[in-house]
Amino acid sequence: MKTEAQELIRELYERSPEFNALWADTEVVGMSEGAKQPHHPQAGVINLEFSTFTVEGCPELAMVLCNPVVPVVANKVEELLAAATLR
Repeated sequence: MKTEAQELIRELYERSPEFNALWADTEVVGMSEGAKQPHHPQAGVINLEFSTFTVEGCPELAMVLCNPVVPVVANKVEELLAAATLR
């Protein structure tokens, strides 16, 4: 999961000047990991793993990355995103 998080950070860093500035200007000081099982009204339970990164001096600022646990869940999330995009 850390590799996926690192890849996302790299992609955000390359694509977003705002993210680039914030990431370069602050220091990540903590990280926690775990699992969440949110319930979606149409899709049901969605099993996710998460990583939370906190920033030094700004305890109220954090970045949370959620990743589907298995490919079936990833497909469910993609379907939800596609349906939301069509609205």
